[in-house]
Amino acid sequence: MKKIFLSLALGLAISTNGAYLNGVAATVNNEPITDYDVELVVKRMNITPNEALNVLIRDKLELSQIKELGLSASESEINEELSQIAKQNGYSDLASYAQVLSHKAGALAKLREQAKENLSRGKLYDFIISQPNDNITRANAMRFYEQNRGMFTRFSSAKVTRYMAKSGATLGRVKAQGLASGVTTTAMTIYPGSADNRVLNLIAAANVGDFTPIVREGDSYVMYKVNSKENPQVVAFEEVEQNVATMMAEQEKEALIADYFNKLRAKANIEIIKR
Repeated sequence: MKKIFLSLALGLAISTNGAYLNGVAATVNNEPITDYDVELVVKRMNITPNEALNVLIRDKLELSQIKELGLSASESEINEELSQIAKQNGYSDLASYAQVLSHKAGALAKLREQAKENLSRGKLYDFIISQPNDNITRANAMRFYEQNRGMFTRFSSAKVTRYMAKSGATLGRVKAQGLASGVTTTAMTIYPGSADNRVLNLIAAANVGDFTPIVREGDSYVMYKVNSKENPQVVAFEEVEQNVATMMAEQEKEALIADYFNKLRAKANIEIIKR
């Protein structure tokens, strides 16, 4: 559940150094959100001031929960995160990257603080989704299985046409219109023993004659049209019960997180300053 938080879109650059130029827009548990903070988020995310304010309120709630739950990243975790960032920027190790950053005043310290906050947010989201989910009962799992039997179909082989393009929108036009320029098509036979599990699941869930959902693959997008399936058989619920529960939990992650913060926001002392 790493790095899915909304706050990352802000660049974590919310002003704290005298940014009261235009006053306070809101307070969250007595913590101020300034008009300047809102303006920064509007520009960075290209959203409305009201949307930006909601992003900032969520950010404050996240930080307060991190503090309340005592969630923090260790020095070794921070160093590992910075090492990954260094590699992503083309450096062999953290020391080389740190040497470059040392020429910019405060850059390494700021990056370290940002990494610490990101990791702490990751721990918060892991905590949220680890909470017991009352909706995942055997009865509900059985209902999910019955409503999505295609997802639990196995076959000895499947003949498909693979469509690849540089954009998902292009593949969307193939679905809607049948043809589009910039698409590469490949006829394939898929065998369960040698195919990627993600591809198998996409094909298993699609009916013969249908397209699978469009998915990202490297720097391109792909989808499959299922032309035929050999020996299709629905696996018994008892054989996949644990997988069903896992799939339900995966689908409900975002709902769990949204519900968690909706409840947190309802209990928080939030004051919007009227203009």
